[in-house]
Amino acid sequence: MHRVTFKELSKSVDWINSKMDKEPREKGAYSLYKDGSGYELHLIVNDGGGVRQIGYYRKTSREMYFFLEGIIEGYRMRENIADLQKA
Repeated sequence: MHRVTFKELSKSVDWINSKMDKEPREKGAYSLYKDGSGYELHLIVNDGGGVRQIGYYRKTSREMYFFLEGIIEGYRMRENIADLQKA
């Protein structure tokens, strides 16, 4: 297994924000937070930069990797369903 880095996790959050047409630090965008006890995914909820934690606890880098991959897979599935409905 490879070591999961903050940079790798940040790229996943950037991908999610790009799919939602959100810029970093914009209301409705996601941001990654890290401190000594783990990682959190935050949703920016107002223009002042207030956030709401997504998920119930701080995660290790590997847990956050799989959490973000779940969100990304959900977006990909939604896109595939939309493509199938167009056909």
